[in-house]
Amino acid sequence: MNKKLKISIVSFSLLVIAGCSSSSTLENLDYNEKSDKNEKQIIQIDKNLRYISMGRDEDGCMMYQAQSDSMATMQAIIYQNSPGKFSLSKDNSSCL
Repeated sequence: MNKKLKISIVSFSLLVIAGCSSSSTLENLDYNEKSDKNEKQIIQIDKNLRYISMGRDEDGCMMYQAQSDSMATMQAIIYQNSPGKFSLSKDNSSCL
């Protein structure tokens, strides 16, 4: 298995584990709303993981990217399909 594939698998696993471990605290997410629509929205998932807004896609769904200072994160688009519910796949009818 090549090195890039191993790194991708590890990054994805960390993202899944971080999502699962913080699922009990999703009701209390720290939303850092910005008044200027050009500033990025930051959603703190736990002390080591946050989602940074990247703007809206063509369907109007907000796109996020995981970011951490202490662990690797998968570089993928994450959607918020309802309050506290994040996924790699979007639900056009309920995305925020």
